[in-house]
Amino acid sequence: YEMQRSLVGSEMCIRDRVTIPTHPKRVVLLNASHLDLYYYAGGKETNTIVGKPTSEALSDEVKEGTKNIEQIGVIHNPSVETILKLQPDLVIGVNVPFHQQLIPTLEKANIPVLIKSLDTYEDVISTLGFYGELTGEEEIAQAKIKEIEVDYEKAIARAENKTAPRSLIIWGTTDSFSMATSKSFTGDLLKRLGGNNIADNVDSVAKDSGYIPLGMEYIATQDPEAIFVVTHGDVDAVKNSIDENLGKNPLWQDISAAVSYTHLRAHETTLHL
Repeated sequence: YEMQRSLVGSEMCIRDRVTIPTHPKRVVLLNASHLDLYYYAGGKETNTIVGKPTSEALSDEVKEGTKNIEQIGVIHNPSVETILKLQPDLVIGVNVPFHQQLIPTLEKANIPVLIKSLDTYEDVISTLGFYGELTGEEEIAQAKIKEIEVDYEKAIARAENKTAPRSLIIWGTTDSFSMATSKSFTGDLLKRLGGNNIADNVDSVAKDSGYIPLGMEYIATQDPEAIFVVTHGDVDAVKNSIDENLGKNPLWQDISAAVSYTHLRAHETTLHL
């Protein structure tokens, strides 16, 4: 490696120290949000992305720009064999078990793994700046940061002096559904926009985690006026799952709120909400 940097403390979620190249040449991204951010922070211009997640949650531009890049598997089941074959000098993931589990095998192959969470709006901004340093394209990253900040301020301004509808955010996969509180990334953005999130009123031991079990009786009593479904996979498959698992429940049928489906992309979520 050329001059390397050691990251400690807040840069790492689960480990004390990791040494990575100052300007990595072969980067594998394990989830869609990090891929989007790295791409827009100079990954596109430097052609340093060699591996990407299998995901439907990519923006059209990123999907087109990375169409020839090798897929390493879905976020919850990345292929360590494919990653090793790509010979990356940096792998970036999030603080989830299926990414943490890759660390011992990859480190034996001298491949550093950077685990970075994107829990808040500030995390997105700081991560974009950091990725600009890694790609050596700080100006490109700063331009994207400015663009996001302008859109963020516009969204805040639009929400001022408005009465927020009772809202529910469902974190949905084809297998399970949870309610997102203000401790989650999307819930935090809704709160910043003055939103009224019914999940914040639930007395649950899981509340601090950002996601709590979905309770139909509670939802029915709160009667949300707006429902956002944040998907981490095939939107149509999640819609079908909701129709099958929730839609047939009489309590769900009594809720009059319109349901809005959206992929969660870290730098675009403000605009969705």
